[in-house]
Amino acid sequence: MKKKFSLIIFLFGFIVALCAESGIQVAGSLEPGSVLAVFTENEVGFAEGTLFLPSGGTVHTQGFFWPEESERTGTIFLFGIPSQTTSGEALIRVQGVAGGVPWTVEEKLRLGEKTFREETIPLTEALTNLREEEREAREKESLELYNLLITFQAGSFYDGGPYARPFDGGVMTSWFGDRRRYEYHDGRTATSVHAGIDLAATRGTAVHACGAGRVVLSKNRIITGETIVLEHLPGVYSLYYHLEKRFVNPGDLLEKGQLLGTVGMTGFATGPHLHWEFRVAGVPVDPEPLVLRGLLDKVIIMSIMDDKN
Repeated sequence: MKKKFSLIIFLFGFIVALCAESGIQVAGSLEPGSVLAVFTENEVGFAEGTLFLPSGGTVHTQGFFWPEESERTGTIFLFGIPSQTTSGEALIRVQGVAGGVPWTVEEKLRLGEKTFREETIPLTEALTNLREEEREAREKESLELYNLLITFQAGSFYDGGPYARPFDGGVMTSWFGDRRRYEYHDGRTATSVHAGIDLAATRGTAVHACGAGRVVLSKNRIITGETIVLEHLPGVYSLYYHLEKRFVNPGDLLEKGQLLGTVGMTGFATGPHLHWEFRVAGVPVDPEPLVLRGLLDKVIIMSIMDDKN
């Protein structure tokens, strides 16, 4: 049984809305690091979605009810598209139960290519040791954070954006998706993919919440230093690394622009800066387009629904 739904594509900070009576129609291409949103008109109880990537990986998410206070109701599915995925044909599948009847809809879509910057970072002896020592403790912290970022709370609806940069000014020193090559003090090398953006600023610069949300983590970690994580929507989180001071605690409910802490260089950092990151369904996505337009645009979604009737 197929249900009517619309596909909303975030591409270069703009939204292309595509409608279909059944199945999914796709125009253009999606890029690695962008966000894919699927909207169904009906509240279907528990529903889940899977994005099958050309590279062979998958992204899983759950649907949550559209919170619009009107006669319109619906369910949203949000997917982050990994920056490491290859271009090619992908498959989107959403499924659930409506009126006791299971339903599944799937359709193919095309993921385009995107070129990311490359950077080489020489490390001091101290930073080399930080990446090499305390492996067991670092792995434990990484697992803790991973489990947090794939947590889906259906009722956690605080802010769908647009979001704001955590502070005005600053100099962007690293971009989302940068392919990094670390040169260790002892001559060895290692590589990684940058999951957020780095904003250099004077130590002590005030850092603010990019959107309303709930604090789900506030602690000192080995690599990311003084760290704060906010939940904005089900499965959607913003992360703030290398702070000097933290002024919020887990469970705090924050308004957009509320003070979180100050810029520092704690943890694995070569200078004072803020690492700002977004995760959608556990996948890092580019924060910059989310400043131009949020994850949920009520005007466009409601216009889609009106066009269908």
